[in-house]
Amino acid sequence: MISTEEALQQLLKKRSVMIMGHITEELLTKAKGNLVKLALESPSEVTLLFDTDGGDCEPGMWFVDLVNSLPVPTRGVVIGACNSIGIPILQACRTRVATRHSRFYFHSISGVFKFSAGDEDVEKNFLARLKESRDLENQICKYLSKRSGQTIPAVRELMRKGDRDKADVTAAEAKKLGFVDEVVDRFQLFPESKPAP
Repeated sequence: MISTEEALQQLLKKRSVMIMGHITEELLTKAKGNLVKLALESPSEVTLLFDTDGGDCEPGMWFVDLVNSLPVPTRGVVIGACNSIGIPILQACRTRVATRHSRFYFHSISGVFKFSAGDEDVEKNFLARLKESRDLENQICKYLSKRSGQTIPAVRELMRKGDRDKADVTAAEAKKLGFVDEVVDRFQLFPESKPAP
């Protein structure tokens, strides 16, 4: 039986990198290494495959910068979920595809402020961290707006709707909103193998 790691290595040979599960700095560091390796090997297109519940925003935006800087074309394909910081990462791809039953969940940045009760500057540090988070959210809204063609207030409303109603967006709705270029019934992970009937 093939292991998950072996399957991911097979995908890498097909110039595909998974963004799967919870997005962490560790996951993205590995994905960055794989993307740079593939870009150095060939000028051919690289595919990012998404099934993520989102995760850490700051490393996510660092990853966006890397994808935008690659000298090779990138295609993002959502097969499942593309939530939270996964959405800006998808927007960094030149071509954005989603399978018909994929879902997208927008929401505002959230987090936990760690502090020590004995810290005399705790309030000042909290306000500085809150400002950083709001600045990052503004950057994300501008980026999503630019890539999708939606206004910044419309992007903010999508986030608020997610916060308020826990509502997600279908692949068809994501296409209508400009976050996806194409919705497909099937995506073939291994192009030279025969598709299932």
